[in-house]
Amino acid sequence: MKQYFEKRMMTLLLKCLVIICLFGNSLTVYADEPAHCTTLFNQANDLYESGHFTEAQPLYQQVLNYSRRENACVDEITDNALGFLFNILFGDYIFTAEPDEQSYCTTLLNQANEQRKQGHFTKTLQLYQQVLDLSLETGCPAEMAAAAWASLLQMGSFSESQQRFAKATEIYQTTLLSMERLYGAKHEALNLFLPRLASIYFIQANYAEAKQLWQRSLTLYKNAYGTEFHIDIAKTRENLASIEVELANYASAKTQYQHALAIYGELGTIEPDNVASLLHNLGVVEEELGDYRSALSLYQQALTIFETAYPLNHREAIATLKNLAGLHHRLGQYSKAKSLYLKALAIGEQHYGTTEHTEVAATLSNLAGLYYTLEDYSQAESLYRKALAIDENIYGTNILMWLRHWLI
Repeated sequence: MKQYFEKRMMTLLLKCLVIICLFGNSLTVYADEPAHCTTLFNQANDLYESGHFTEAQPLYQQVLNYSRRENACVDEITDNALGFLFNILFGDYIFTAEPDEQSYCTTLLNQANEQRKQGHFTKTLQLYQQVLDLSLETGCPAEMAAAAWASLLQMGSFSESQQRFAKATEIYQTTLLSMERLYGAKHEALNLFLPRLASIYFIQANYAEAKQLWQRSLTLYKNAYGTEFHIDIAKTRENLASIEVELANYASAKTQYQHALAIYGELGTIEPDNVASLLHNLGVVEEELGDYRSALSLYQQALTIFETAYPLNHREAIATLKNLAGLHHRLGQYSKAKSLYLKALAIGEQHYGTTEHTEVAATLSNLAGLYYTLEDYSQAESLYRKALAIDENIYGTNILMWLRHWLI
């Protein structure tokens, strides 16, 4: 019986890998309007109610992708989407426990959900772990264990979104340990949580730990898929490249980015913004390595993709415009640099306004630097002061005294 249950649980856990794409680290461009979430959710529900579960699943996933962006989706829609998605994923996998055991597990799960609503983190984690511990002994139905896994993923993702990294780390570490006890240290199911924990370490500049976990995750993905050409492998290589960039290991970063780009080329169905972002990042590496010709080409390719896929001045193009402008500035091509900086500024002001966003302030500062190079000191000072006013509005005045000092 225990072997039967573990087989069922393994299937459930592997299906849970879908949730990584819901809460993952991809560079997907999200919708600006909450109404878009409602439209997607309604479309998914229509398909679900008509029995087209396969077609409904990716739409529910898109709703959850959008939910990661602040205020992009209301909580009720997000929760309902997750519920319907898990019905699709786990509805066929029912394992019946003894009535008394099932009743006890239901009580534990309900208590965990209630403690979670009340914000009692430690107690919630303990109760979910009890459900999982009992599941390993066939004391809880598989669908309840799946609900516990999903809740832990949600808790970890929510903690990350609130920048409560210590809590998210505890969730992921605790769950990884329990999975390793059951399946060993080399099972693909660990990739439910390994990339999430690695991303936290990266944010905290703990690059050694992040690199170790992403390398481990990469090995598990390769073993699971039996091929190099998979989106998860490409994303993991991009993450490893980002660590090498932080450590100034640009040659290693270039290799990882090139591997990822080759995977995208082979797959051929990747979102254009993902490819553009990768080209941008590879351009940064080439610039650091001093290959300005390659960097210019890569930046221009990225910009072309942004402009083709998102013709209405998409904000994701701002960084590429600025980097391309900066490289033209460095090469003494001031007219081109000015045009690109002005375009980046216009897009930034269109999306963020003129007075309350660091992106706008940074672009103003870049443009000011160009005018300073051109010895147009009056214009440079004016732009620097505009940038300073935005930063002071956001951060206050004390940390900016160094900038004020050299302006006066």
